[in-house]
Amino acid sequence: PCYTGAAGGKDALRNAVVANGPTKCRDYGRYIGNRYKNCPNILWQAVGDMTPTQGSAVEQNWLEILQGIKEFAPSHMWSAHYRRFSTALDQSAFAPHMNIDNAYGGNRSYVHTLRAYNRASPRPTFYNEGFYEDTQLGTNRDIGRTPMLRAQAYWAILSGATGHIFGSGHVFGFGNPLYIKPELRDWRAGMDRQGSREMIHVKALFQDRAWHELVPDQDHSAVTAGFGKFGEDDRTPGGDYVTAARSGDGSLIMAYLPSTGTTPRTITVDMAKLDGTADACWYNPTSGLYTSIDPSPLANSSEREFTTPGDNGTGTNDWVLVLETARTGDSTSQDSPK
Repeated sequence: PCYTGAAGGKDALRNAVVANGPTKCRDYGRYIGNRYKNCPNILWQAVGDMTPTQGSAVEQNWLEILQGIKEFAPSHMWSAHYRRFSTALDQSAFAPHMNIDNAYGGNRSYVHTLRAYNRASPRPTFYNEGFYEDTQLGTNRDIGRTPMLRAQAYWAILSGATGHIFGSGHVFGFGNPLYIKPELRDWRAGMDRQGSREMIHVKALFQDRAWHELVPDQDHSAVTAGFGKFGEDDRTPGGDYVTAARSGDGSLIMAYLPSTGTTPRTITVDMAKLDGTADACWYNPTSGLYTSIDPSPLANSSEREFTTPGDNGTGTNDWVLVLETARTGDSTSQDSPK
């Protein structure tokens, strides 16, 4: 309802929040809350692209806006948007008002998503923002590439996120050369870029499965080998880390292997973590097609190696392994959509 912004200048309202003082900010919050009190599907985000200094006028006055909204719309959901590499519960002044946590990261979305997931008193978490498709920050040409956009989504959801927000640098910058790779400035064409189109395959994979019951495989008890290196530095693009998750009842294991080139990758899975024989398949995140792993169904005993098909058809080699003991429909037929 009041975007403070990273710079606080003409593109944002931080200076206005300070200048108007607590009384006007509370009144503004009341106005917004009263106007939208009958809209039950609103999720508010506090602040916007900045982390207020503790005790500052920005923090105090923004809290007045928040509390003014809550006076009229107490049932609305709240989260927050601070500077990059943060979660919504990081600021003590705002944390008591947060119903939903989120992670704002760089490339390796699992880093801060897992930090939110592992809190002593966690709240539902979504991946709020990473890098946008075709965005260029500085001279790093890997930022905003299509494989990064896919990795951000699958890494986050298999690390405990309830969802993932993605963006297009074309729409974000509307051709601004500071943000968009110089050869790609038409925002209309940008809305139909490969990475944005591929987000439908993220939804297709998870929507018919009990994704909300998946527990991140942080101790590598399900995927026991070949999972790569956990990248603590969220500022560095790329990485080979495999995020995996399994359901508590043992009916489902999923693992995302990010792109590292075009050659096949191999991981080892402890099949005893499944509650019965399992159908096994590879899911192509660039096409939404499944490829059966023979000889499915596989026994739920001992460890088993799984090797990806290699190039997924786009000059990259990321795949999702799906092992499930009960399913409806046939999603494992050779190169077939679900």
